[in-house]
Amino acid sequence: RIVPLRAISITEAFAERFCDWPIPTAGWRHEVMSEDWRAVFESGAARGASVVYADPPYNTEQYSRFYHLLETLVRYDYPELRHKALYREGRFKSRFSYRSSVAEEFAELFRTCGEHSGADIVLSYSSTGLLSPEQLGELCCPSYRLEDLREIDHAHSTQGKGMKSDVSEYIMVFSHN
Repeated sequence: RIVPLRAISITEAFAERFCDWPIPTAGWRHEVMSEDWRAVFESGAARGASVVYADPPYNTEQYSRFYHLLETLVRYDYPELRHKALYREGRFKSRFSYRSSVAEEFAELFRTCGEHSGADIVLSYSSTGLLSPEQLGELCCPSYRLEDLREIDHAHSTQGKGMKSDVSEYIMVFSHN
């Protein structure tokens, strides 16, 4: 019973259903990558972009622990599973999630984006993040300046422990100098 299901191409099944979904597009050129943020700039994908949207991890939780099942689905492989929660071996760990490296990682993001594209940056970040908007405003210099900051009340999921309602989501716009 399972053999025919395993033979289904995930890519083809997604494409068929996506084409049936009536979503108007604006006609803008875009590219989606599932890589470390540096790959966007190293590949040249950001060259000519006018805006780069970034939604990095904001706390010490590693996002990869929540997405390892989806990653296995997309790769369609049979990874060796380890660890208590059966994570993929060699899973990605973001430097945005470590107190010891978050400031350096943001500074490098601003510097690299400024050097490789000159695009403005729209950043989504949480009030529960490891850095404050003020700290991010300092880290963006000298390549960028914090142009606009919007605060939106938001209820964050606490992964099965209810919803945390005293959280704000920041939308920050950084203009290239």
